[in-house]
Parts: sequence; C-alpha cells; structure tokens
Amino acid sequence: MMKTKLFGWLLAFTLVLGLCAVPVVPAATEAASAAEGSWQVTNGTADGGLLTASGTEDMTATWSEPVDVMSGIIFTYRIEEFTLNSQIGGEESGRQMITFTFESPDGQTGIQVLIRPQRRAVDTDRLNQRMTVGINYKEDGTYLSANMWDFDTYVDIFDTDHTLSLQYSYGSYYVEADGQIFPPYRPANDFDLSQASLTLTTHSADANYPASLNFTDISFEKQVIADGDWLDMGPSEHILNPDGSVTYHNIDEQSTADYPGTNYWLHTHIGAVRGYDVSERITLQVHYNINGAGVWWGLYFCNQPFMPFDPEKTNIDYTDDMAFCKGVQFDAVAPYWARPYYMASGEDLPDEELAKRRETHPNGISVAYGGVEDLNTIEIEVGETATSIWFNGELLWDDFQLTLADFSEENGGDGKMYPLFEFIETPATPTRGIDLTIKGINVPQLTGESVYTRAIDSTEALEVGVTDPGNGALVLQDAQRNDISADLWSYENGVFTIDAEVFAGLAVNETEPYTFFIANNGGRAGIQVYVLEEVAPLEAAVITPGSYTLAEVQGATEDLVLSVDFKNGTFVSFIGGGLTSSQFTVTQPEEGSTVGSITLSQTFLNNLREGQTTVRLTTTDITGATQVTEFVITVGQTAEDPGTGGGCGGCGGLVGTGLALPAVLALGGAAILIKKKHN
Repeated sequence: MMKTKLFGWLLAFTLVLGLCAVPVVPAATEAASAAEGSWQVTNGTADGGLLTASGTEDMTATWSEPVDVMSGIIFTYRIEEFTLNSQIGGEESGRQMITFTFESPDGQTGIQVLIRPQRRAVDTDRLNQRMTVGINYKEDGTYLSANMWDFDTYVDIFDTDHTLSLQYSYGSYYVEADGQIFPPYRPANDFDLSQASLTLTTHSADANYPASLNFTDISFEKQVIADGDWLDMGPSEHILNPDGSVTYHNIDEQSTADYPGTNYWLHTHIGAVRGYDVSERITLQVHYNINGAGVWWGLYFCNQPFMPFDPEKTNIDYTDDMAFCKGVQFDAVAPYWARPYYMASGEDLPDEELAKRRETHPNGISVAYGGVEDLNTIEIEVGETATSIWFNGELLWDDFQLTLADFSEENGGDGKMYPLFEFIETPATPTRGIDLTIKGINVPQLTGESVYTRAIDSTEALEVGVTDPGNGALVLQDAQRNDISADLWSYENGVFTIDAEVFAGLAVNETEPYTFFIANNGGRAGIQVYVLEEVAPLEAAVITPGSYTLAEVQGATEDLVLSVDFKNGTFVSFIGGGLTSSQFTVTQPEEGSTVGSITLSQTFLNNLREGQTTVRLTTTDITGATQVTEFVITVGQTAEDPGTGGGCGGCGGLVGTGLALPAVLALGGAAILIKKKHN
C-alpha cells in the first residue's frame, strides 16, 4: 500500500530536505464495503471477529461466503495470544503459524500467506518484536514445494494492528503484510480468484497460549499499491515532492541484527510495475542518498517485474539469474565506479573484467534530495547484439551484454523492460537510512521556468515550455496528482498552455505556491504557481551610500553600516574581495518596509589591499529570478578617484555625495514578484 504521510509530517520532513512542502494525498481508494459472511470455526470459538483456538489444537476458520480477491480485500487484526518460539522447541518451532489460504472454486489455483510470530534471534529480552511472513502459490492443484518469498517485519506482535491485503493491479497479484509487499509471481497472473474460498488456520503449540486473533475489520477495497509506476516492497516512508519525484525515505531494515557477521541483501526492493518498450531509448532519473555511509546500489534491467532473486546472497554474482535479468552496480563511495552485474564478485577481478569498470560522476553525493539538480540521468539503449548505457551524459558501455532477445517471449519477456533497484545491508551500517528518489522514466522535461506568479484577477493562459518524450500522452494534474479535464489545457510545438479557468477560485497566497504536474505514463514534471493580488518585475536593491573610500590600507576604525533598500526582493548573498559570512551581518526590513541594512566588519575593511574591490549583493524573488547590485570599495588614492581624504574609518571618507545609485547587473529582469504595500 502507499505509505504517504499526511501534510503535517510531510511539511516537517521536507523543510529538513530544503524542499517546498506541498500537501499531497494519494489517489483515493474505491469505497470500501464490509465483507459479507462470518467465520465458521473448528477446534475453537468465534465471537464476532474474535477467533480463539482450543488449546494446542489447530484451529480452522472458514469464511462462509466466497471472497473477491481480484477486487481487493483488506484484513485488520490483532494477535491477542500466541506461543512465541522461544517457549517451544523441536518440530513445533518450525510449524507454529497463522495461515491465510485463498483458493479458486475448483481448488486448482490459490495464494497462501504464512505468518510466523516469533522472537528475534538476537536481543532475547525483546521477544515481541518479529514476525516472518511467507507466500506460496498453488498451481494445477499442488502448492509449490517452498515459499516463493518471505520477509521479516519488526513490529510488536501483540497490542498492534496488523494488516494483510491482497490486490490485483497492473495485471498481477500483490500481497501486503504489515507495510511490506511481496513481488508478483507471473504464472499467477491468470489465476481467477474472483470467487475464492477463504480459510484461516492457526497453530500455537502450547495450551497456555492458545492462538487468539481479533479481526477488527475485513473489507473489500481497491487500494493504490504503487506511487506512479513504482512499487516499494519495504517499509520506507514516501515523500511526494513538488517537482514530481518520489523520495523513498529510510529504505532499510533491522534484519542485520539477526544475521550478524554477514552482508544481508535487503528484502526491500523498488521496481517498476509498468514495462517500457525496449525498442526505444529508456531514460531514468534517480537520486541515491546513503546518509553518510554505505557501499553500493544496484539497478537491474528485468524482462518481467520483480525477478525473485535470492535474498540471502552474500555477493553480487547473479550469473545464475542472468538469462532473464542483468544490471549495473554503482559504488556509493569514492571513486564512484559502475560495473556490470554479470561480472564476478570480489576485489581480485580478472583484467578483462576490471577493464569493464567505468568511473561515474554522480550528482547529489551523500546529501538529502534537494531538487532536480541532484538527479542522475541513466539512459539505456538496447540493441540486437549489445546495449549502450550512459550516466549523466557519459557513455559507460556500448557493449553491455544485454540484447533485445533477452526481452523476448521466448525468454519469458513481453518486449518490455522493468527496472528494479536493490540495496545491500551490512553489519557495519545496519540502520544507515537509505533514501532513493525517482523522477521517473522518459518524463516530460521543462524547457522554461518551473515557478510562476499570477495576479488574482488575471484572465491570461499560462504557457509552460515542455519537451514531450513520447511516453504516452501528456496530461495536466493537480497537487493530489489527479487528472484535470483536457478541455482546460493544450499542448503544441513544445508549449503546454493552461487555461486561466484552472486557477479561478484559488486564494491569494504570497508564501505557499499551488502545485500542478505535467505528466505522462512515466512520471511528472512539477510547476508551482503563486497567486498574488498584483505582480511586478523584480527590482535591483539600492545600497546607500553607493560606494565607499578608505584613505589608506588598514585605515578603518569601526564597522561600516550600509542602508539597503531591498525593493521587492529578498537577500541571497553578499560576496567579493574575499568577504565571508562571518565578516558581515544582514538586518532584514521590518514589517511594512523594504529597507534594511548590511554591516561590514572593520576586520574585512582592514584586510583589503590598495585599489578597488567590488562586492556584489544578490537578491531574488519567489520565482527564483535574481538581481545583482555592485558596491565598490576604494582603498587609497587613485587617478580615477581623487577622493576627499578623511580616512576616519566607518564615519567618513565617502566618494561624492554618498547617494549615487550602484551599477546594476540584471539577471532575469523579466521575472515578477509581489509589489509590497506600505502602511
């Protein structure tokens, strides 16, 4: 299920990231309806949703009516009592389970979810902290010999609401348990579980702790399982950024505590549920942040969604899986190497494989995602005999061992690529807090501004420069990522035109912009629109006095205070002549005024050499446009500046009247901002 946090949490976290927080809500789920029926229990009792086993006997509870798994079904339940495996041993410790079974009416196909409440292998004082969840499939009347997948959830077993959800989306079955999702199993795609039987069994192994479950809600509900085209199978938190990207925050698990001394491949994967035509170039934009520690991350080019790799591998040798899936390992510590996943693992690589390593130059190294400038662009072009891969415009390989045939039906594919990310967890960094931000695949690209302002009474359409990569038709979406009627926008010759009606009714807000997205099948490009009472071009700040003369080197006796009219801009920087942030202070204008001040320290003035030094004040507006005002300091007499002498430090020695306007370097002068009104 989507794990998008509400606005209060999003605001707090995005402020940390330095992003503009925007209240975003996931696409609404279809209205839930209570599941009709009741539990019919053997070797136990049922009291509404409370099911209690009779001692150590296996309890079987059968739902009285067929359930439509394909329309979505969600269970919310609490484990009131159960035997944890620290209290038992032998064969019993291997079979104590809660099992949900969904089978077709003919019994030939089915999905089985096995839940094993247990203690943690380490930290025995916390026995109420771990459940292992597995999934199995029934084909042709027979269950597979082993679980297709399993994972651990580190939540309180007792006194906690647990969830189990089955959803049929993107043509596959997805099963979620306590916030983690199993990858789909392609042979199960054609299972018809629209009239499935539902059976629950429990085995708690100890008469003192008979299994007891309380189902607080059972409902039919279709839920969104993926952010856009990307599915997160782990417990990470999702941040929907105003530029259209999604940040998967804290992609890690506590599992290394249970596997001391070895690397542990995360069960957490993020991958595409939608495939992309391999006959076209595929362009992916992504940012990876390991928060100061880590080793590498991997990107696979799969021919089906979520290849079921072995989660207990301790090296990167995936040659046994390479008939269907190959990828690239990106080192996350300097030097930043990339190497094909089909290479052997280890440091002592053969010369011919070492030669395949390529150094990369990634953006946004070990920093929280701050915007599109942190994104890395990966381009993949699959050919008949090999694949070419680029990273941030640099060609890594034109002989990567991946061909169009790898995605053919003969090899289990459908002519499409399903990118998949993987991360390694190590004993040295068991909780490092990985973040991954995905912009999407073949996403619309803005060719002009991303921030705009509009007067509240404007009737003009908004024109946005956009490049259409051809990945499905462009659409306009609101901040909740819902489509806006196609009657209200148009796209032609690189210009996306949004009718004024889209902005009608929006309230004036000088501090928070409204967010809109221009989207296609691969992702979104975000734009922000401020609605103002009126707008005006950004004016350059004015510094008074306009220049300053110091009669001799080291002649300043006090700080220099400059009056600054910031006009309708705000302070960005004050640099030049080696000036550092510790050598000046800025006093912002008071409410109702645009005039503040900048104080230059005596130390800075006395460090200046003879001659002229130019310091530049940069201001900006809410659109990101800038203006620059130059302030010239002259030390000593010059031919161009006969001066007036003085030499009294901060109290005199000014050129001319001291009221001359500064030279102005206008950058983005067509930008607009609020025209301040004074009382």
